[in-house]
Amino acid sequence: MTPKISIVIPVRLASTRFPRKALYNFFDVPMIEHVWRRAELVKGVDRVVVATCDQELYDYVTSRGGTAVMTSSAHETGSDRVAEVSRVIDATHIISLQGDEPLILPEQIEEVVAAIKRSPEIPFWNAVSPLICENEIEDQSTVKCCFSKGSRISFFFRASPFISSYDF
Repeated sequence: MTPKISIVIPVRLASTRFPRKALYNFFDVPMIEHVWRRAELVKGVDRVVVATCDQELYDYVTSRGGTAVMTSSAHETGSDRVAEVSRVIDATHIISLQGDEPLILPEQIEEVVAAIKRSPEIPFWNAVSPLICENEIEDQSTVKCCFSKGSRISFFFRASPFISSYDF
């Protein structure tokens, strides 16, 4: 199988922790534009799509040359938004890139693309990195994951009341 890889960026204006974050001017450019433009620089990707339920975001992205798809406003998570878009685009693999990652480097996403191309039979992938400093374990802005045996991700979490020791 030759993978056909798309990046889908789920984003909405009703962010719980930072409303309208996607349009926040980050160095004079809205955050969402930084993210989708960086995604467009990724080698080995066939398509980049912004998935949103907000007409304002859709209009902004398309007016600046990006590709956007309107999604249901009933979705509770970005994953729900990505799942909806996955049913209407031609892709064998989809990379979900969060709309609030303006500093993501194309090279970081290319590592995921390379892994997919090496093992296209694996249906789900998730990029992770080690925590760099001890305070990240308590920082609810930092999403963490728990691995099971065999290096499979069991679950993701923000709060960590059950972790009693660290090995940094």
